[in-house]
Amino acid sequence: DGGHAVLGARTAANLAKSAAEIDPEGRHTAYLSTDITDETQCEALAALATERFGGIDAVVHVAAWDSYFGGLQDADFATWQSVIDVNLLGTLRMTRACLPALKVRGGSVVVIGTQSAVAAPSQVGQAAYAASKGALTSAMYSLARELGPDRIRVNTVLPGWMWGPPVQAYVRFTAHSEGVPESEVLARLTERMALPE
Repeated sequence: DGGHAVLGARTAANLAKSAAEIDPEGRHTAYLSTDITDETQCEALAALATERFGGIDAVVHVAAWDSYFGGLQDADFATWQSVIDVNLLGTLRMTRACLPALKVRGGSVVVIGTQSAVAAPSQVGQAAYAASKGALTSAMYSLARELGPDRIRVNTVLPGWMWGPPVQAYVRFTAHSEGVPESEVLARLTERMALPE
């Protein structure tokens, strides 16, 4: 209530839907299709926030490439590079683009991380994702020290499993790969997963 939200993601239709859910009248939201692997697009999103709403008080990162499965032995390192470019470097690019505005008023950088960053569950074969998120979690400690003198807090939130499209896709993929019912895969997760209710 009373705040403004500027949204960035690759898909304009998803942005429009999310913005309308937040603020149906559109007075308190703005959005721009943004590929965080492109520094110019990150800068454009930060500029939109400052031009439309006069500044930036917080940056919340939730972008993730989490659809690549596999470990080291079958690794396609070109794909690993792409995962790292989004999950690690993209988050850092977007943060850097927002720094001039954050320094004016102080503020927060919040990264919605993943449990995989600190202890990847053994049943999830997503080594590239876990490595990129682990690196990001480590980077946040350095950023907190670097940006603290500018009154900018940097935190990572590690919510663990949360029911939604990525987890649903994981359940389907794993059930198919292992030849077991989806209910069996889901049962492994539900004891430690946040559910909508």
